[in-house]
Amino acid sequence: MAGAKALFTSIQIIPHFGNADIGGYDIYWNVEARGFNPTFTVEVADTESGPVWKSLTPAAITDNFLLDASERVMTFDPLRWFRVNVFNGSTLVATSSSVDNRNRLDHRDYLYYRELLRRWRLQLIKYVGEPGYLFRRRVFGKICSQCTDEILKQPASSECQICFGVGIEHGYFPEVEMLAEWLNGPPRQAPTTLESSGPSQVDKKAIFLFPVPDVKFLDIWMDKGTGYRYEVEKVEIPETDTYRGSPVRQKVELSRLPPNHPVYNIPLTHA
Repeated sequence: MAGAKALFTSIQIIPHFGNADIGGYDIYWNVEARGFNPTFTVEVADTESGPVWKSLTPAAITDNFLLDASERVMTFDPLRWFRVNVFNGSTLVATSSSVDNRNRLDHRDYLYYRELLRRWRLQLIKYVGEPGYLFRRRVFGKICSQCTDEILKQPASSECQICFGVGIEHGYFPEVEMLAEWLNGPPRQAPTTLESSGPSQVDKKAIFLFPVPDVKFLDIWMDKGTGYRYEVEKVEIPETDTYRGSPVRQKVELSRLPPNHPVYNIPLTHA
């Protein structure tokens, strides 16, 4: 598409943890790019301006994150800089600003921040974490041709099985499996007879999650144990859950959706 445009709104980089062991880096980004299906490449360099950038993605990817990127994190890891390119087909549309792997923390603060993340991840794995899935609402891509109002450019039906009421094809990204700490305990499965017409009252919950991927308003959370799906009403990172401005965990407030809601038709790709 001629004239395609894209705008990066955020890039986050934190140490990757596999089963609480320190690995490479997890890189997440958000971009505004409506009207075409963008693909992405990620590059790394030794300085903010390059000039030599090494690709971390042999082929362009369609999702807006890259896990366990680059070499392993060592105690005296040199500062690295990352940037993301967005393409429309084979045409480069935009390149993000360069972001360093320490989020501009000095070396000592970065090591302390990394340890806070490791401990929180370990707590989730061993003690408080309940498995679930995050469906991130699409904010870029092709407009849904099935339900979008041609004049208003807004989805005309919340029941659309192509975009699930989002207005962009597919509606949500494939799920990301995560562990959640539920405030006041995880949900419990109610008897089937009580679930036939949906919850009798609004069921609101709150969970704590790892800081990435960063959850957004109207994303969907699915509890793996019950299959219940919740809409995200609010996301906040209290100051007590940050270290020098870098997030350690995020608090997510949820509202449970009735079982006849179209988001229950979003398939699990890794079930």
